[in-house]
Amino acid sequence: MLIFKEKVKENSLIAISEYYNPNEIIFFDIETTGLSAERSMLYIIGYNYYENGSWYIVQLFNDDGNSEYEMLEYFMDTLTSYKYIIHFNGDMFDIPYVTKRIEKLCTESAITNRFRELISIDLYKTFRPFKKALGMDSLKQKSFEKYLGVNRDDIYSGGELIQIYFSYLRIKSEENRRLLLLHNRDDMEGMLFITSLMSLISLKNGEFSLEDISVSDSFNGSENMKINFKISLKHSFPKNIYMKLNDIKMNISSNNAIISIPVISGEMKYYYEDYKEYYYIPDEDTAIHKSAAEFIDRSRKVKATKATCYIRRAGYFITQLDRKNTDSFKTDIKSKESYIEISDDFLGKKSLIEDYLKYMVKKLLSG
Repeated sequence: MLIFKEKVKENSLIAISEYYNPNEIIFFDIETTGLSAERSMLYIIGYNYYENGSWYIVQLFNDDGNSEYEMLEYFMDTLTSYKYIIHFNGDMFDIPYVTKRIEKLCTESAITNRFRELISIDLYKTFRPFKKALGMDSLKQKSFEKYLGVNRDDIYSGGELIQIYFSYLRIKSEENRRLLLLHNRDDMEGMLFITSLMSLISLKNGEFSLEDISVSDSFNGSENMKINFKISLKHSFPKNIYMKLNDIKMNISSNNAIISIPVISGEMKYYYEDYKEYYYIPDEDTAIHKSAAEFIDRSRKVKATKATCYIRRAGYFITQLDRKNTDSFKTDIKSKESYIEISDDFLGKKSLIEDYLKYMVKKLLSG
């Protein structure tokens, strides 16, 4: 087994320390001669670790085709120092593969499988829910790197490198070894870079605060009128991101985002849930509580139904999509979309606005 170690150059995309104690984290990625752990073997185990303010890439290389046991033993001993293990799609492939190789090579359990002692963080699973919002066609690690503007030196796929590895075992070409190590090295560095997208998780969890509210035009009934909410983000984004859901837009730039929502001018209906406690007054097209309806002539009132238990309100409204809360207005009882009135009560309470925005942001991020 050969061991290669490299210090990673500082890069603003490496943001994992904003979310976890870097001293408790180890990243890993493997290179194998096939997909089946029964009929193939490991030839590289790469891992990233943090020490004295810097990240390092270490690669364990099966240079003779017979060092797999030694690599596994070394790597499992290394894992004893960490709490979290981070990978890309490792829950599906890397961890099960290594686990089976340990079982196959160590029939007497001479090597302890340390994976079960660590908290697994799969970056593929972490970012998969944001595929549509980010406008990505693929969820491969290279696709995320490309999205962030990361250019690799490696040009080969893992499958293409299998024959290069077998060729290396025959003639020990320095160039072949360089190509094998480069692919894994770029995978390891790439994983560090795409952690910058963890700001998506922070945003989805509502880790932001309202900074300002503005209107694109004066309240003049214009169809293009929009209300803009500026929010300050807890974690910065690595690039400018634009998202859209229907006519709702969000522009993210570094530590701030602007959420623009169309304003509707007109009349909406507010539906009471406890309709059995109300009467409907047809000539006024409104519902009134029983306590007040007792003074109204019987000929002018009927028992309210779910569809008629409402009051009408003219004003300015913004959508809240399919959110369900007690302050919802609708155009019709059957409509799944509801609205919030832009009233002084709403605009005067930061907590109400932030609750509303948290819901809308989740919808935008889910696409």
